[in-house]
Formats: sequence, structure tokens, C-alpha cells
Amino acid sequence: LQQRQTGNKERSDPFARRPTAKCDPYGQGGKPLSWEDAQTLLQTVEPQWSLWKTEKNDANTVEEEIEETSPSVASAPPYALVREFWHDEYMTGAQFVTHVSAVAQMNDHYPLSVSLERIIIHKRAWRVRTRVVLRTFVLQGLSHHDFFLATLLDVEIQRPEVKRLLSNNDDAPAGS
Repeated sequence: LQQRQTGNKERSDPFARRPTAKCDPYGQGGKPLSWEDAQTLLQTVEPQWSLWKTEKNDANTVEEEIEETSPSVASAPPYALVREFWHDEYMTGAQFVTHVSAVAQMNDHYPLSVSLERIIIHKRAWRVRTRVVLRTFVLQGLSHHDFFLATLLDVEIQRPEVKRLLSNNDDAPAGS
């Protein structure tokens, strides 16, 4: 914890790394979006985006999408907003990642992670996947900025020079 001086005394500042009333860059009072708010905002982005309720570490696992808000889910905020993009070749996937990076840089809000992976579909068939995971680290959950970045990425992939980097079937790997 950082120390704050008050007169001649020093005391710990429990809010040293969290947004405060004076400094709330996300306009959310230092709290992540609730499930209800995230579900509402999810309707403003393309349907390929989904909410994750927890962090998943296995890169090849298809993440659990949340369709309904149950009482147990509603108690914790969503972990992240996620979308997967598919490519025919590894190099087109790498070029796509540079477009994602440029959009994030221009808007000064960055994904938690952008991963480029070769996924085996069956014995001799591979597909290339880019997974974009949006989450605001300082809030430990989602902010409006994450949904805004998702919207900007949705717009970016409509540009012809970016659209050509995606495979025709953006929803799932071929042969699955």
C-alpha cells in the first residue's frame, strides 16, 4: 500500500491503486459492470462476442457462454468480453493482430489479451484463431470502454483490407 502523509503522521492509503471519487476514469465508481449491465451492452455489439464468467487458461477450450443470468452468476461481475476470429493462414492472422493493436492504441484502451493460435481440427487439418479478450484490469471486470473497443473492432473488420484477413466462416473452424 502507498503511504499518505497527514500532518506529521503517515498512514496507509487503501485506495492508492483504485479509482476514487476524484479519479474515476471509467465513470463507474471503481466497480466493474454488473451482469445485468453487461448483458444489456452485449446487445450493442456483433453476436459473435460473448461473456465469460471466469478466467479460462486452456487455450483450446471453447469457453462457456452465459445465456441466462442465474442468482449465482449475478453475484459476481462478468470476467471478460471475448470474440474469436478465424484465418486461413498464420500470416493473415498475424496481420489481423496488428489491426487489433492499432485500434487499441488509437483509443488508449487495450485488450487483456490477444492470442494467435494454430488449432488442430482433425489429423492433418489446422485452422488459425485469433482470440480477443477484453477486460479492464483496474476494475477487475468489464467497463464501458471494453464494449466501445468491441464496437470499434466490429467496424474495423468491415473494412475490405481487414475483411480479407478473415476466413469466410468466422464463427467456427471448418470440419468441426
